[in-house]
Amino acid sequence: MAVTGDGDVVEHWQDAVRGFHEAGLAHDEAQSRLRLAAALRGAGDDAAAQEREQVAAAVLARLRGPRAQRTDGERLTGRQGEVLRLVARGLSNAEIAAELQVSEHTVHRHLANTYTSLDLGSRAAAAAYAVSHGLA
Repeated sequence: MAVTGDGDVVEHWQDAVRGFHEAGLAHDEAQSRLRLAAALRGAGDDAAAQEREQVAAAVLARLRGPRAQRTDGERLTGRQGEVLRLVARGLSNAEIAAELQVSEHTVHRHLANTYTSLDLGSRAAAAAYAVSHGLA
């Protein structure tokens, strides 16, 4: 969808922000806030756009979490470490998503990136890694 100053586009993104917020999908809410900011900027409301951008940036920074250095030199984001710990506890992607208030797709992406970063081939290997490195 092209982002313009059209009132319908602004209303669309406001509805999206509200829906994602009510669903507890913080990442999707933040992304929608950024699109809303672009639509508001297109409508000439720079102050409202800047406010939406600041809120989105704060949410995204919180979701990214701090970077964590592992003893083997591999780097995982704080969120990847959280997901890995929850995998080691035996939680499903749906359960992890509910606990962290993100979508299942986001959990899937965190796991895929973790598998790549740590050169792991399965969920079982990820759980074993977490236990053997004191993350569980």
